[in-house]
Amino acid sequence: MRTLFLYVLLHFFICSQNSHSIAIDTISLGLPLSGDHTISSKGGIFELGFFKPGAREKYYIGIWYKQLPKKTVVWVANRETPVQNKYSSQLKINHDGNLVILNQFERLIWSTDISSIGTNNTVAELHDTGNLVLRGGSDPSAVIWESFDNPTHTWLPKQWLCFGRDKVTGETKRLITWKNHDDPAPGMFSFGFDPDGTYQYVSLWNGSEVYWRTGVWNGQYFDGLPEMALISKYLMNFSFLETENRSCFTYNPLHSSFVTRSVLDFSGQMKQCLWLESSRKWNYIWLQPIDQCEVYSSCGTFGVCSKNNEPFCSCLSGFQPRYREDWNLSNWSGGCARKTHFECGDNSSDNGQKSGFFMIPNMGLPINSHSLTVKSHKECESSCLSSCSCTAFAYYNGCSLWNGDLINLQQLSKGEGKDLYLRLAATELRDLGRKKGGMTGATIDFGMAKLIGREYSSVLTSIRGTIGYLAPEWISGVAITSKVDVYSFGMMLFEIISGKRNSEKLGDGESAFFPCWAVGKIAKGEVLALLDYRLDGNANMEELMRASRVAYWCIQDDENDRPAMGNVVQILEGLIDVNMPPIPRSIRILIDNSS
Repeated sequence: MRTLFLYVLLHFFICSQNSHSIAIDTISLGLPLSGDHTISSKGGIFELGFFKPGAREKYYIGIWYKQLPKKTVVWVANRETPVQNKYSSQLKINHDGNLVILNQFERLIWSTDISSIGTNNTVAELHDTGNLVLRGGSDPSAVIWESFDNPTHTWLPKQWLCFGRDKVTGETKRLITWKNHDDPAPGMFSFGFDPDGTYQYVSLWNGSEVYWRTGVWNGQYFDGLPEMALISKYLMNFSFLETENRSCFTYNPLHSSFVTRSVLDFSGQMKQCLWLESSRKWNYIWLQPIDQCEVYSSCGTFGVCSKNNEPFCSCLSGFQPRYREDWNLSNWSGGCARKTHFECGDNSSDNGQKSGFFMIPNMGLPINSHSLTVKSHKECESSCLSSCSCTAFAYYNGCSLWNGDLINLQQLSKGEGKDLYLRLAATELRDLGRKKGGMTGATIDFGMAKLIGREYSSVLTSIRGTIGYLAPEWISGVAITSKVDVYSFGMMLFEIISGKRNSEKLGDGESAFFPCWAVGKIAKGEVLALLDYRLDGNANMEELMRASRVAYWCIQDDENDRPAMGNVVQILEGLIDVNMPPIPRSIRILIDNSS
């Protein structure tokens, strides 16, 4: 009998040592928590311990739902200072009574940081509400600190979220997003009281820009969330409490079986979630803003938000994610950076044009533009080019210029937005043209064909009778108008289509001027022969034909036959049909002479 008793006792001891959950809901002096050990609330609803959100060896102290199949973390202590080794790190009551985390080197990395406890006879207790409370050991009602007053990204039932500053402590509390799926460090978005002092909550970017409001509390619900009236009948009740120090709000499920939480997602959306046991997953009761693209700077600088795409964030042409790892984890707040920086200075110098513009249609224009009074699209473009800080312009009911970073860009449906002209390095513009087979709305300042370097001056300058990039007006001496740039654009469009300079040898080694050779192919309907061989025929034939025809319209000898650049853009976008143009007389002469 004694042997059996010892065996059972030994078995119990071994099992208790291997168990990952300490059978208590508190941490007290001399009983630290480390490794895989956790504490649970009395009802077994919540659990606290070390957890690792991603693949890297970074551990945090957090609170999560104990019974749910997928770990849903609702609070994090050391969200900015993870530990590398959870087995040699500890969550413990310190000698001054504070709850602290010590890393493997026994360095303090997190603390409740209460300066006037006066005793180390304190206890940290995890409640069934998900609230971690530091209280006096002899007086359970003496709350010294609690996690509900120090939220991270989740707002739980019975957790008061207050308006304004505490009149005694001066403190304010906000929810702050995780940085991404794998990193609980504070992100760019927060949710809390209205800084203007009204009884409503607001979502902010970078702590300053308000992008969504709940609306003011009207006694039953917040004006901007009328669905709360229906929710209060079937799912939960709402409580508004006004005290001497401050006014606060909370919510509570009508039935104890309802598992719900409000979370500020790292996407910037505020979401009310309800756990459905039948589907074993979280479902949204409501989320705001409903349109992800209404979240301020949701895709960061030079990022474009499109609600019809998945993922909804992408970089502007000529840009790439600034922080690739974060971008791959769906944290787009870092935005995008240029692939190629353009040189800036005297754009009329002999060194040639160093930048141009790429037209992006149907854009919700970025914020913080400044207006300029000009008489034409060309003047607006020139004004942007003359400033090194100008990154984009738009010409719609006047000239709008943007300096520095572009924020809050949205890609809208066809016909809903405006044309945005993005400034890019000339080499980047050329690459974009090649990649897309010339089917883009690229617009470059070709004045005097400055995009071509000095080594091609023999083609561009004063050799009479040579058809290069200069319109015939430059050679004949007639009046110069903006149509000379249309001519140069047409010549460049041929180069974009073919992927080589117009004066280079053809594939069979024969020297020929590309526009002369191309006209026969277009007339026969053999437009695929014109395409850059590096694209392996990967192009839309209708768009290729459209671009080839508009290129020929642009290089007509008579400037009156050339389309305006606005019409060129509309043709390339497919908004205007384009017929087969006549062969320019100068091209016809070259063809006849070649024959």
